[in-house]
Amino acid sequence: MADSSSPSFMVRFGTRQQQYSVVSDVIQVPGKLRRMGLSQVINHLLGKTDSPLPFDFLINNTYLRTSLASHLQKHNISTEGSVQIEYVLALKTPDDAIPFPHDDWVSALDPSRHKFKSVIFTGCYDNVVRVWKSPSATSATAEGEEDAPEKKKTRRRQSKSKKKSDGDEETESAILSMEAHTGAVKAIASTIEGAASGDLHVVSASQDGTLIGWKVTPTSKTPSSEILAQFVGHEGSVESVDIHPEGSFVISGGWDASVKIWSLKASEEDEMELETKAKVKGVTSGDGKRRKIVDEGRSDVKSSLASYASHTLPVSAVAFSDAEKFVSASWDHSIRLWDLDSGITETTLNGNSAIHSLSTQPGGRGLVTGHADGSVRVWDPRADQAAIFTVMSSHKQWVSSVHFHPLREELFLSGSYDGTLKVWDMRSSTPMYTLDGIHDDKVLASTWHTPSLLVSGSADNTMKCHPLPK
Repeated sequence: MADSSSPSFMVRFGTRQQQYSVVSDVIQVPGKLRRMGLSQVINHLLGKTDSPLPFDFLINNTYLRTSLASHLQKHNISTEGSVQIEYVLALKTPDDAIPFPHDDWVSALDPSRHKFKSVIFTGCYDNVVRVWKSPSATSATAEGEEDAPEKKKTRRRQSKSKKKSDGDEETESAILSMEAHTGAVKAIASTIEGAASGDLHVVSASQDGTLIGWKVTPTSKTPSSEILAQFVGHEGSVESVDIHPEGSFVISGGWDASVKIWSLKASEEDEMELETKAKVKGVTSGDGKRRKIVDEGRSDVKSSLASYASHTLPVSAVAFSDAEKFVSASWDHSIRLWDLDSGITETTLNGNSAIHSLSTQPGGRGLVTGHADGSVRVWDPRADQAAIFTVMSSHKQWVSSVHFHPLREELFLSGSYDGTLKVWDMRSSTPMYTLDGIHDDKVLASTWHTPSLLVSGSADNTMKCHPLPK
């Protein structure tokens, strides 16, 4: 029965998670109810009073963060009829972090958008690319990955290490170290496309101005790597890299404000590709002539297929949005959406703060960027004027990394120089939760390695894995 001191409203509950669906009759609920009170209503309707589940609630695609009455008033929502309320299972927060010590700052993590998830690649300020065995993360599905109750929205995390029998700590060790760069490794990307079964093709980008392509066999009894190619052409640190969904091309962005395209194909195919690209309007390849391998005595050194100089300051992030488009972001506050075949900028999005990180939504529909002012911005390139439709402010320092959830397109992760990780839903201007105290220094890289495993790299010389509970 409703409390007479508080207004009551007629509501209809609904969810896209069919396993938690209830009869969609209109019912009356007190306006003073908040998230936990409404969760009790849903659990009662589901018959889960002995083992209740936590839910979040959205009205007109906006999360409820106050009482129902306050939310309806704030957003000027009519209550003449019934109010439609969507509910979703609340996100779970990770278990204690698992540390992986390095010899210097951990500055790069492979976003690994492919299905090969048994290893994690890191890049470090000691110039080394390392391969680590991924910890046994809990399995998850698109619908069942958020079933754990969340008691606090901000949690401080303690690291856990393995214990030897004598009580001493045993730290994780890399299964493979790849040494070829002469400067810090700033970015890594990998693909299974075009690689033999059991192999990965990996590209690392470095402050030494080069990229290196590797063939890595990580799961054999004796893990191994070999250099496929060295990509030379940037005039300064290479800050970002991504690999084409089909594994054929690489894009990079650098301190020299350029975006470059490279080929992962064999040298003879490169020559044909270069000849074709040189004929495409808007694509420049140095002097415009057909290029050869930089050092004719070394078949593993390559120059770029094309180079673009549209940005005016360092290019901090690049990403393929699909097989035909790619995106670049820069300290010059702009994002450029490119057509791969023509080399033409189709759309330019302008912000008001230097951009340090970028992630493309699965399917290429939306973008999220991390900025020097501590904000996260979500963009819809399809909108009129390509306007920002959400600005999210919660971090206190530079946002060094952003990454969309591999399955749920509305969720993304951010890491910052303030030492925190935050998980966001695009429909909410506040983070779903914050992981604080997980590192002793700034977070330089973060990624959603699998739906059930977050990974972060820090200036405290560690990578940490954050498994999500069942």
